[in-house]
Amino acid sequence: MARQEIILGAAPQGLGGDPPRTASMKINAMTAELYAAKEGLVKVAAIDDFTSGKVLTVGYAGRNGGVAIVKGRGTVLDDLRGAALYACNDTYTGGPPWVWGAIFVENDVHGTGSNGYATQRIWGITNPAINAKRCLVSGTYTPWMQDITTTLATTDPADNPGGLMSLAGIGGFRVAKFANGQICIQGYKVLETVGANTYVAGNWVIPSGLFTTTWCTPTISIAPYVSHDHFGVTTCHMESLTSIQFSVKNGVNAQGFGMWLTVWGYWK
Repeated sequence: MARQEIILGAAPQGLGGDPPRTASMKINAMTAELYAAKEGLVKVAAIDDFTSGKVLTVGYAGRNGGVAIVKGRGTVLDDLRGAALYACNDTYTGGPPWVWGAIFVENDVHGTGSNGYATQRIWGITNPAINAKRCLVSGTYTPWMQDITTTLATTDPADNPGGLMSLAGIGGFRVAKFANGQICIQGYKVLETVGANTYVAGNWVIPSGLFTTTWCTPTISIAPYVSHDHFGVTTCHMESLTSIQFSVKNGVNAQGFGMWLTVWGYWK
């Protein structure tokens, strides 16, 4: 019902205003409506109660002083759709491939169903190197993106999950970048027939990505097709940021070689 105004009448005696009984009836009617509405409000039953229309309480869903919602073994991160803070042990699925161990998962949600949007963040409960996020758009999660922390940027990737920032195939090469600034470029090629007791020199062009040749270490390993009677790789050094100069000296048998290249350097 609409609000019922109590007529006060003229000051100071209230002449012309509502008599006490009428005023009390209006008050009773309005307070009865308020209490009826209050009775219809239902509090959440637990910290993980996501029923629409219920009243939130302090500490609900791990927020405002509450504890995280603990999820058991086998939790699928894709299924955590409620806006809340979760704690997962190390048996969950759906996380970044470089992450393991216990994690916190925080969901921020806008909208529902296929029209909903959400951001899901994770970080390590005991390991500060774990820090990543992704978005839910039209019912589908984007790939995980790693947040590079000072821990990841300054320590050996072997000591921290997530040290590997990216891994890609570029022009037949395998290129891996690490959070501490290192880059590893690997490739394979065939060196066609080399004459007996001769050597060949060449340049091996690699993908761009190195920012200096000063701290680069190129290494070439070879495998002969006919005989191990050869002198191997006699020269291997950085000619430029994208070129390796090498030479191979053969033995008494003309033959070809398989060649494996590994370059360690820095991308930042």
